[in-house]
Amino acid sequence: MIPGQNMEKPGWDGPPEEENESVSLFRYVNVLLKRRWLIILGTLGLCTLAIVYAKLQTPVFEATASFLPSRAQGMSSKIDESFGVGRATNPAADAQFLIEYYSQILQSRGFLDTASSKPLPAPAGEKPLTLMESLKIKGETEAERKAIGLEAIRKKLKVVAPRAVSGRAASTVMSLSFSDSDPVIAAAAANLLLDELVLFSQNELNSKAKTNREFIENQLKETKTPLNQAETASSVFEKRNRKIATPELQIEQDRLKRNVRLQEEIYITLNKQLELAKIQEQETKDPIVVIQRAVPPRSRVSPQVRKTALIAGFLGLFLFCGIALVQDFLKRMNVEDPDMKEFLDTLQDVKGDAAKAGHILFGRKKKSKPSGSAPPVK
Repeated sequence: MIPGQNMEKPGWDGPPEEENESVSLFRYVNVLLKRRWLIILGTLGLCTLAIVYAKLQTPVFEATASFLPSRAQGMSSKIDESFGVGRATNPAADAQFLIEYYSQILQSRGFLDTASSKPLPAPAGEKPLTLMESLKIKGETEAERKAIGLEAIRKKLKVVAPRAVSGRAASTVMSLSFSDSDPVIAAAAANLLLDELVLFSQNELNSKAKTNREFIENQLKETKTPLNQAETASSVFEKRNRKIATPELQIEQDRLKRNVRLQEEIYITLNKQLELAKIQEQETKDPIVVIQRAVPPRSRVSPQVRKTALIAGFLGLFLFCGIALVQDFLKRMNVEDPDMKEFLDTLQDVKGDAAKAGHILFGRKKKSKPSGSAPPVK
């Protein structure tokens, strides 16, 4: 082999593509390292602006209260138990029903209308404000102000359903959250809504118990007449037929006795239901168990300064890395290249089209005449 002889084969196109790609990658990394201060300072500046912007925003605090709703046992279930008959229940379905039930109550217009007119706790010496007044809603009419206020309360109110845990019984612990720029008002509003929910549920339970008792009393009065009639018919039959001599009389006697037993069972059952209804009406058990009342939160939930700064940092890093690569591209650009000349010409055309579109959309500014100019002489 002769030293210095070119050993390249005819048609050799240079190094493999992998080597070219590695060279290009190192060139890009070198470009970023050369402009490292642009990237670092630009990213830090963008993070600083994001932090300042987040600090200037109105803070939002969220207060949370938790409660355990309990379904009152139905009268039919109590009657079944009194007779020793069990009824199959589905805890998962019951839990889902309670969640949907209380979520709909908290979002209903009637409930929020009543709760928004209740006063919030106030420091000593200050006039207590209602929940609606604390929101400082403005409107031309009272109806408009109330509608806007109720919609604002719905947006601030959040009902969190319990999380399902695999392999365990369905939980019914629910959370009620209220957000506001004042942490004290947020906690007071959450507790007010929770107290109103307890009162609403208790009134609803008492109303159902009273309605149930009155219905059973009316049914008992209506059942007493058929019972008296059945007993009278059986007594008259036995007086007239002291000796049962024929099968027809025996059948009639059995029928009258069955009717008496049936009416007695209905009457006894209704009496049991009436006693249970009276007990249920006098019960003081709360339908909702308050697990934890809301306290003024110490930290805000929005805006999140750390999260905002982190997002701004990532965006700034990508942005200024792109700017550094564009600067390197412009520096290496050869304006004498035909493709580059065509690109610059096309860019000028696009710029002209954008200017024309701006004139069409926004119009040209008319030059105002001087105020002291005299009218033209005819």
